[in-house]
This record gives sequence, C-alpha cells and structure tokens, in this order.
Amino acid sequence: MYVEICYRLILKQLVPDFSENLDPNCYWSTDTHINYLGGKELSYQILNYIDNDFNREKLNKLIDEQMIIESRKWPTCDLSSSDNWSYSDKERLEYINEDTIYIFNKDLKDNLPEKFKFFSIRETEYYLNENSLTTLKVLILRDSSTNLLKEVLLGYFKETLLYWDHWYFNKELIEWYKPDIILEIRTERFLEGMETQISTERIK
Repeated sequence: MYVEICYRLILKQLVPDFSENLDPNCYWSTDTHINYLGGKELSYQILNYIDNDFNREKLNKLIDEQMIIESRKWPTCDLSSSDNWSYSDKERLEYINEDTIYIFNKDLKDNLPEKFKFFSIRETEYYLNENSLTTLKVLILRDSSTNLLKEVLLGYFKETLLYWDHWYFNKELIEWYKPDIILEIRTERFLEGMETQISTERIK
C-alpha cells in the first residue's frame, strides 16, 4: 500500500513553521527560494520565537542602524535557467532580472579556523558583529535558503557560524565553537530524498 506523507503536517508537531506569515511578495517568481523580503520576515519570526522581547520596533531599529538596503536587479534564477526553462527565449526575458531589495550587514568580520572553513565543497561563514543586539553565539546548520535570510540574524547575534550540515552534525565543530543556540534552517523540499543526500555528501 502506498501512503503519501505530508511533511508539513509532521513538522508542525515538532518544530515551528512560519510559512503562514509569508505572502506572495516574499517569493521570487523565478526561483525556488524566498527572496530578501521573505528572508527578513522569516528572520524576524525566528528571533521573536526565541526572544519574546524582540518585536517589530527592534527589528526596524536593527535594520536602520546595521544594514544597507538597496534596490537591484536579481539575475537569472533556478526556475528560469536554461536547463530548467522549456518555453521560448522571448518568454524567458520577461522573468529574468527581477527587481528585488538587497539587505546587507555592514559591521561583520571574518575569522575561522582552517579545518572548519569547508564542509565538502561548501564554504563555512563565521561572523563577529561588534554592534549586535545580544552577546549570544549562534550556530546555524544551513542550506542555500539561508543566503537570503541571514542578514537580520547576523545583526542580532554577537557571533554567527553558518555551517552546511546536509544531515551531518559536526560534534567537533560544536565543541570548538560552544554556541549558546543552535538553529537548523532547512528548506522543506530537501526533506525529500534525505538518504540520497546523506550518501552523496559522504562520498565527496
């Protein structure tokens, strides 16, 4: 007998799901990831979940004082790449170079021991923010979606370590870093094919 599993239903019983706080403006039309506006909202929801005192007023203050916001064109994304696009090139032009808002944190420094700089081919990121809202250290076990939501998190935490886990929990890294909080941020679609991902990453 074939049983279709609804991951979101299972996950809601175990971990917070903030998707109901997002609207169409939070997504690209040409990419399977959220955009920077969606990333800002998800970051706020995560921080508000772990810190009830972190409200919208503090979010806006963090952005005003620590970040640079620019309007730019977003280049070709995964849904409109030549490998995935099955329509005419003329139709494709309507979807590439999408307008977006970029959010950058301007007060960060890079410092990371050599042995933790990569997981397989994935580069680790380590930030120290002298102007952070807290003195907390966070370890974020991440996937590619974190590229679009990390900036607000970087403004909140004193130290932020972003590590590509891909189902690998690096005990040595945790013992060295000694984080106050560990967050695992994973795109829901990556729950499909988990066994394949694990075996593939072990081979690299």
